[in-house]
Amino acid sequence: MRLDPGCRAVCFDMDGTLLDTKVDYKAISDAVFASLERSDYPNELIEYDRPYKHNVDRWFAWMQEQGRSEEAKRMADAMNSEITDIEM
Repeated sequence: MRLDPGCRAVCFDMDGTLLDTKVDYKAISDAVFASLERSDYPNELIEYDRPYKHNVDRWFAWMQEQGRSEEAKRMADAMNSEITDIEM
């Protein structure tokens, strides 16, 4: 990957030394699970003991199997928007 010629340095702050970021991962997980529950995805397929990403991947595959890929993309965009709001 080429960097923008105007970029002279890149810094990764993985331990919070430069920025004090606190992401509420529980709120994100709760929001994703709530979105899945509101959809017509069978609730018995939701695995609450697994990470939300696992469940989203399964939900997306299920939607594709149902021939609803475009709808799944729109719903995923809405989920991502909600997650971004929580992160901010």
